Amino acid sequence: MSAGHDTALCVIRDAGALSRGQAEAWLHERLAGWPAHDVLRVELVIAELLDNAQRHGEPHYVVELALDRRSGCLTIRVRDRPAAAATSWEPAAGLLIVEVLGDQWGVVPLEDSTTVWVEVRFDR
Repeated sequence: MSAGHDTALCVIRDAGALSRGQAEAWLHERLAGWPAHDVLRVELVIAELLDNAQRHGEPHYVVELALDRRSGCLTIRVRDRPAAAATSWEPAAGLLIVEVLGDQWGVVPLEDSTTVWVEVRFDR
């Protein structure tokens, strides 16, 4: 990998506006040339984070991929707006998958948004 950073954003304005196929196509465009097992790993993490955002939050959903080429670390962030009738939030099975596939993850709850982030490190 060469030195530098790459960032890509996808804003989903409506829960039904982006199909799984469209999300996969967007991701595959950004990860063109990557090994298939790395693309699958990232795809699974994003799918779980988006599912989590749709269950616990409201649109606009923002998916951000930030790659540090020097370290081989991809940070994935999915942000949503809090649901009007927010219920208590607890990690479930989907986030256990994220924990296994990622190297670190966390949640940043703010008054007007919630962001779940995951760092995925790749062999260089």
